[in-house]
Amino acid sequence: MNNIQYMFRFGLTPERILSMDVEGLKISHLDYAFIYLTEDGALTSTKEQEPTDGDILVDGEALPIFEALSQLRKEHPTVSIMLSLGGGDRQQSTCFRTVAADPAKIQRLGRACAQYLDRFGFDGIDVDWEYPENQEEIKQYIYLLKVIRENIGDTRLLSSALPVGHILENFTATQVAEINEIMDFWNLMTYDLGLFHNYSFVAPYKTRSDTEVYGYSSLADGMEQFHKIGVPYDHMNVGVPSYGKYWKEITDLTLDDIGTFFGRKFEGPRPKTLHLNRLQPVLQEEGWNEVWVNEAECPIYYRAEGNNITELIAMDDPRSIDKKCQLIASKHCLGFMMWCLNGDTEDRVLLKTIAKHC
Repeated sequence: MNNIQYMFRFGLTPERILSMDVEGLKISHLDYAFIYLTEDGALTSTKEQEPTDGDILVDGEALPIFEALSQLRKEHPTVSIMLSLGGGDRQQSTCFRTVAADPAKIQRLGRACAQYLDRFGFDGIDVDWEYPENQEEIKQYIYLLKVIRENIGDTRLLSSALPVGHILENFTATQVAEINEIMDFWNLMTYDLGLFHNYSFVAPYKTRSDTEVYGYSSLADGMEQFHKIGVPYDHMNVGVPSYGKYWKEITDLTLDDIGTFFGRKFEGPRPKTLHLNRLQPVLQEEGWNEVWVNEAECPIYYRAEGNNITELIAMDDPRSIDKKCQLIASKHCLGFMMWCLNGDTEDRVLLKTIAKHC
């Protein structure tokens, strides 16, 4: 099965890349995130600079990273190195819409993708437009995929990361079938699902079925949603997170709420989103209590003063990731995908968990 790991650009060094045990961890694909679109359809490794000559720019900070990835690819030829375009920030969403509305700019983007792959010997492109929201944008998105495919050729990989939820309702069966023919696989963003709702998980295994409605999707629901719109299981890599949510200075949760907070709306503060490698040291402090939430198949941790909860963490850990991987494997999906490798611990507890199922 595929084991796709997104590598976020911040914190990467050539030494860390070249020392990675990609074969022992059974990593099949490394997706560098992100290469950025300009409003003219060029690609740049930093949003602070635009190409002045040609269609691409590789800044001095990114160049040694790309060279290390290229070297890693030569030393481990079974690993595919892909470049992920865009990302979830508003600036990149605007650039995608601007480029996608102009066929000439899409053509430039296609050329830029091929130039990046040719220069460093990488294996493919991952399109991370978050996200085409209506029929006109979906048509533009499909044309964009076609142009990239024409430019990079049939022997290189093309994928796209898309969120689960209401956005998929806009895709028709015909459009999905067309995308299946263009792309090698879909990367399902079965996370970020409760990112802006108190109190919730970013990637619950399932949602509640009683009157306390979670209101968003889950990993299990997201897989089925993609499958129902026409994506075969063996065409999807299902995403798991390396991060969770951390609330402090809580005023509206008590110990009596612990069993029912998942799916209910409390007022409360906004949480911080932190990766496991930053949450783990916090949990080593004294006073934390653990509760396993069966529907979500995830743990929560809390500290309390009397009957009042003062701090709360809702997260994924090796046990919850293992549950998700079991479900993904049982559906005979193409593979697993994690956002992101940088968020795992130094001893790679999440990667090792995923590797057991590859």
